[in-house]
Amino acid sequence: MLAVPLGILGCAALQLIMGLDNNIYTQVALVMLIGLLAKNAILIVEFAKMKREEEGLPILEAVLEGAKQRFRPILMTAFSFILGTFPLLISTGAGAVSQNSVGSAVFGGMLTGTILGVFFTPVLFVVFQRLTEKFKSNSSTESPSES
Repeated sequence: MLAVPLGILGCAALQLIMGLDNNIYTQVALVMLIGLLAKNAILIVEFAKMKREEEGLPILEAVLEGAKQRFRPILMTAFSFILGTFPLLISTGAGAVSQNSVGSAVFGGMLTGTILGVFFTPVLFVVFQRLTEKFKSNSSTESPSES
């Protein structure tokens, strides 16, 4: 879930650049954006955890393997979705503001969320996995009488 704010930042930036406000269309696009960005991060983390648990790889090596394996599928689905919303971004005419709101929210959010998320998700996984393992080892070395 920590990859989601990166996408929301991109959404807000493009909305600001285009001079659009936060309306119901933008909010619906944000819900969709949260789901897609979370899915991308989950794919990387799930493969890294699998490599860590099944193959016993070190944390850094496991996350690099997971990120390498999922990099292409994530980029392919994300950029096809981004390019699919481009016509909404540039639409004109009657009802164009609603289409521009959805298009700019999804286009900006997915673009920044995908590009930054591919780099930040593995870093965040390493940090939190090390913290988790550190606290697990500390709590398992304590005996119940010491508590």
